[in-house]
Amino acid sequence: MYPPTWEKDKASAVDRLEEDRRIGYLDPDIYDVLIEFMKVDSLFTKSSCSGRITIIDAEFPWNRKDSYVLFKNHFPIIKNDIQEVVKQKAKATLWLVTQGPILHVYAANEQVAWNLLKIARNVGFKHSGILSVNYHGAVVELRTGIKITIPILDNDIRDKYIEIANNALILGKNKLQKLKEVVSLVSTRD
Repeated sequence: MYPPTWEKDKASAVDRLEEDRRIGYLDPDIYDVLIEFMKVDSLFTKSSCSGRITIIDAEFPWNRKDSYVLFKNHFPIIKNDIQEVVKQKAKATLWLVTQGPILHVYAANEQVAWNLLKIARNVGFKHSGILSVNYHGAVVELRTGIKITIPILDNDIRDKYIEIANNALILGKNKLQKLKEVVSLVSTRD
């Protein structure tokens, strides 16, 4: 059973995806994954991130208030990419953060949401769950749990930090591709 506004909501999500891609707002390496979700009648995506490496200036990296993102990239980095950022005087502490992929997916109903979770967890999206169920369907957050946070002290960017950050990012992107390969297996039956 589909919610009454499902077709309209999904069409709007597809339009938004295409618009985000056109204006450059969409992570360039996630479009093909999101299209696979859109091909499943009982699913559509609302927001997503393919994984990223950031440098944050904050007392603690989890604080949103009084924190500043100084650098963001969705692909592996080299030391030169971040040397100028690290030279800036920090207000607090600079943190090199790698975050794996995160997707927010609408499922037509709870059963479809549970089917999606089972499939996603099997390919490495272990920290996923149903966020809410409402008139528009069930909102599922898909997360790998991949996150590396390294404090950058005294402007010291070690090659090992870059290697760790890049390896974690690539691991997340590999899991994202595995998810792309299996999303069509989501059952739409109640």
